[in-house]
Amino acid sequence: MEEHTQRHPIVLITDNNYVVPTHVTISSLIKNKSTETCYEVNILCINVSTKNISHLKKHSTKTVSITIFDLKNKYESLNINHPHVSKAALFKFDIPKLLHQHEKVLYLDSDI
Repeated sequence: MEEHTQRHPIVLITDNNYVVPTHVTISSLIKNKSTETCYEVNILCINVSTKNISHLKKHSTKTVSITIFDLKNKYESLNINHPHVSKAALFKFDIPKLLHQHEKVLYLDSDI
């Protein structure tokens, strides 16, 4: 990324069921950003196919970096049967550990 631009770290979480909304969110970010803004998009992936990870990486541009965290779901053994909250969503609590180099990040739900 260019040095003179402002860099914004963004975090999204997805599993294989949420890859399409994640694509839409990233596409919208790219389409609507200002020319002087750079995004560092960090995608926490849980049980995402290699094919879908490859497609997510294709969003990378000169001003939008895509970093994939292919995580093993440490929350898999939890007994959660909630129709609107997946176990993957629990990784939002791990963002400070995973991206400790940033003072602040913007977490966005992938279906924003």
